[in-house]
Formats: sequence, C-alpha cells, structure tokens
Amino acid sequence: MKRFLTFMGIVPLLSAFLLFFGSDVALSQTVKEFHDQAKELVQSYRFLEAIELLQIGMQQHPENPDLARQLGTLLVQTGNASQGERLLRAALARRPHQLELVDALAGAELGQGRPGSAVALLRDVLWHRPSDAQAHYRLAHALFLNGEFRRALEPARRAVELAQADAMMRRFYSLLLDIQGNRSEALQHLKAAQQLSPENAYLAFQVAEKEQQAGRLEDGLVSLRRASQLDLENPLYHSALSQLYEKLGLKELATQEAEKARQFTDVFEAYITALDLAAKDRNGDAADLLEPLVQRHPEFVTGALLLANLYSKLGREQLALDLYLKVVQSYPDHIAARQEATWILAEKGDYQGALRIMGKLPQEGSTRLLLQAYWHEQAGNYAGALEAFKSAHSANPLNPALVLWIAHCLRARGQRQEAIEVLAKAGKLRPGGSAVQQQAREISIEQQRETAFQLFEAKQWKSALQGLQAVTEADGNVADATTLFQMAYCHQQMGELKEALSDYYAGLKLDSQASWARQNLAGILYQFGRYREAASEWEQIPRGSRAPEVWQQLGFCYAHLGRYEAAESSFQAALNSGLDSPPLLYHLGVARLRRVQGVDAWNLIRRSAAARYGPAQDLLRRAGLWR
Repeated sequence: MKRFLTFMGIVPLLSAFLLFFGSDVALSQTVKEFHDQAKELVQSYRFLEAIELLQIGMQQHPENPDLARQLGTLLVQTGNASQGERLLRAALARRPHQLELVDALAGAELGQGRPGSAVALLRDVLWHRPSDAQAHYRLAHALFLNGEFRRALEPARRAVELAQADAMMRRFYSLLLDIQGNRSEALQHLKAAQQLSPENAYLAFQVAEKEQQAGRLEDGLVSLRRASQLDLENPLYHSALSQLYEKLGLKELATQEAEKARQFTDVFEAYITALDLAAKDRNGDAADLLEPLVQRHPEFVTGALLLANLYSKLGREQLALDLYLKVVQSYPDHIAARQEATWILAEKGDYQGALRIMGKLPQEGSTRLLLQAYWHEQAGNYAGALEAFKSAHSANPLNPALVLWIAHCLRARGQRQEAIEVLAKAGKLRPGGSAVQQQAREISIEQQRETAFQLFEAKQWKSALQGLQAVTEADGNVADATTLFQMAYCHQQMGELKEALSDYYAGLKLDSQASWARQNLAGILYQFGRYREAASEWEQIPRGSRAPEVWQQLGFCYAHLGRYEAAESSFQAALNSGLDSPPLLYHLGVARLRRVQGVDAWNLIRRSAAARYGPAQDLLRRAGLWR
C-alpha cells in the first residue's frame, strides 16, 4: 500500500501516540481548525476520517455554511451523493444567497446522474458570477453529460477565454469542437492544451493522431516522438511510431520502434505477473522476476518502483533506497521516488538526508517541519526543535502527538511549568472511535476504573493498561467486554498486537455485537498477513449491517487469498453500498481487468484517476490512457 508523507506516521516515534482508526478531535475547535484538519486528511486520502471530523464540526457549529459545504461536497465525492445533497440543501435553505453552496449542490446533482438539474443551478451561479471560468467549465461539462453538445460549446469557449492557461479546459473545448465537426479549430486548441501541459505525454499523442488524420504526417511525427520521449516505457507510443515510420517509408526506424514495442509489451506482461505474485504475498518471486527486467531496461521506472517496494516488504531497505535514489538521479522530478526515498531516510534517522532528497515536494509542509524538528531534537537543539514543532502544531492543532513533543522539548530546556501547561492540553483529547462504557461497580473498583479511564483518555497507554489490569484483578480476575476491549486497544497502541488479539477475542466472546472491536481485530489480523482469519472476522458482521468499508476490506483479503471473483463481488458490494472512493474504484477496476472486462474496468480506473488517486493515474499512464 502506498505510504503518504504526512505528519501522521512519518517516524516510528510518533506511532505510539496516534490512533489505529479515526482522527483526534479536541472537545471544542474553531471552524478554521476543523476545515484545515479535514483538508489535510483529504490530501492524505483519509476520506472517511475527514467526514467523521466534519460531522463533529457540524455538531459544534450547526449553522456554519462553510463546514456544511465542505462536508456535503466530500460526501458527494465519496459516493454519498444523496446524503451530501440533503446537507447542502438544508444549508442553502438557511443561506439562500450563498453561491458556493449552490455550486456544491450542482456537484451533488451531477454525482447522482442528474446533469439537467445541475445545469439550472450552474446557470444561477453564472448569473451572479459571469466571469467565473470554473463555473462556465462545469456548466459545459453538465450540458455535455446531458447530451447537449452544441449548447455546451459556448460555456466551454467562455471558460477557455477566461482561463487561457488551463490545459484541461482547452482539451474539453477541443473535444466539443471535434464532435461538431470543426476539426481544424479543435486541433488548434488541442495543440494549445499540449503547449500548456508540455509534460503530458498523452496530450502529445492525441495531437499526433489528429495531425495524421489531417494528412500532416511530419507534424504528427514530431508530436509522437515527444510523447514517446515523455513516456519511454509505453509500448503504445513505440507501436504508433513504427506505423508512422512505415507510412513515411523509413523502414529501419519502423523496425526499431516495432522491436521496442514488442520488448515493452513483454516487459509489462512480466510486470503484471509480478503484480499477481505480490498480491499472493510471493514477494520474493515477484522481485526475482523484476530484477533482470529493471537491469536491462533502466527506463522501466514503473518496474523499478515496484521492485523497490518489494525490497521494502522483504526487509531489504538499503536495496530499496538505492533503487529509489537511482530513479531520482535519472528523473529528478519523479515525486513518488523522492517521497519513498525520503521516507526510508527518515526511518533511518537521517533527517538531513531526507530533507535534501525531499526538496520542494508539493503539499508536504507539515512533513518538512517535522523532519526539521527531529533533526534539531536529534542534535540536542531543543530551541530549534520547539520552534518547528510549534509551527507544525499550528497547522495541525488537533494532533496530540505534537503537543507531547512540544512538552518534551520544553522539559529538555528546563521550562517545566510551561511543559505542564502544554501537557494539560493533551489531557483534553479523547481517542476517536473508542466507545468507553461506564459500568456500575463497587466504589473501590469504580475509583480504580476512573483513574484508568483518565489515563486512557490521555493516551498514556502503558499506565492505562496497568490500571485496567488492576481493575480486573480487584474484580476477581473477571473482566467485562468493555474492559477487555480497552485493554486490547492499549496493547494495540503500544504495538503489542499479539496481546491485543487475545483481549479482542476474549471481549468478543462476551459481546459478539461489538462490530468496531471485530473490525479492529480483523485489521490486526490483516497486518499479520492472516488474510483468511481477517476475512472470517469481517464475514461475521451481518451482511445487512456491513458498512461499505467492511466490504472493501473483505475485497482486499479475498484478493490476497487469490479469490479474485469474491474480491470483485465484495468491491462491487462496497460500491453498491455507497462507497465511491478512488481506492475502491481502482481496485474494482483492476479486479475486472483480471477477468478481461476491459471497457468497464478502465472506466472505473479513469474515475479513480480523475479523483487524483496516484496508483490509478500511474496505471493509466502506463497504459497510455491518461490525459
């Protein structure tokens, strides 16, 4: 699974303070804090946690239209369009002139397959904001989805006029012109889009196709060469070049490109086999298959990244790091390779090296601050570390681990009173998703339970566990389900997963309906690679009560077990239950590719890529389908 460099989990030192499920929410937060935290969760693809956070924010600020818009939009994007629509309509009833809400509601209508309704809403937005390029573009898109291609032309043209540097808008306008038969102007705008996005190989390929259709083979050759240079490992571009060289009578070049196309077709067939082996947890076999391919084809970056990932899973971190750095050396702008190299260096404690490799990656402000903080702390520069931790905390005010690090630095500088005041804030945070139930017990036991509970709330897992065990001993070594679940959760946060398993199993014998505990248990089993047992736990949740996320996790387990048909069925159930997340769409699409259901599979993967899901975008790029 792809690792994202966020302030959550950048180094093992933080993991003891972070929750296994859910996000940490302070008892009272401002609207801006909720907005910023949710935004960061979304950037890390933690959509369900962002929704949960915003729902809590709406409880505290029920009249705030910005939170309503953010939550409603996110619900639509994750497949809960009807729920998002209801929320947005309720907010709009209170703020009828809030154009942002009208715009978001249009998105909800599109999400439910009602482009006609979206058209009416977007026209209302444009009535008040006639110079809004995005609104013109969205109106054109809604009309297009409604089958009104001719009427979509004018708003698309206006969007291009207002945002002349937007390649996506120009490409869409080019498509509409082409549909209407205006191929000359369509090509003109497609070329403009390619010039605006010169690193987009697929745009160059599309320009090449249109040039050839217009009979300008030499111009098409220039664009096609550009596409191939941008994506050297794509057999589609080599094959197209071979055919074009053949038309131009350049037999030798045609033969060379045909051979490259054949080689990379074979390479990607082997790559798919390696993926299949990795899915079956045969990482060593997958690595053995990829190693000679990567050595023979240094431009095969896709294979190099998978091989490096396999090395990491096999515990060969240095080999993985060397391979990532080799990719970075050849392709300095390759974000994924730089991210993974940064991660490994940070795990090794080489924060200075991590900062150097990280460079200026987008949306990595919090990570950069933390790396700087750990670097200063490692060197004993607590003043520098404190400044960096405080800056990170201001951007992520709901994270208790940062509070504890700030207190650590204050104590190291001898500022004990300030450290106590900061630690008091940590005590106000509660673990998300834990449902702690108070039980009536003897007064002496109740006092011990209260103390243990306070430690649990403060995320002092070891002390909390000791207190809970003392409660159990005082109660005749008999623990109720709630206590067992709390003990299991403490073990889990300390990384004592075997002990956590034992307590979750014992607790579920007493309360088999505690689905959240069963899901935590299944999650640990999944971490251990015990996919059959994990699937069994998720299967015990009644089908009618399974959340979409449970169906999705079942799909992952079945895929690991090689039960691809069952995996596809579970992913489809998750989709039918309302989950429409980019990872789900991607894995369902890949599952269907296995069953040679190409058109539908690629459509799902395109939807995932359109939501900026990296693996989907990478797969489409490799297939030559990403624009």
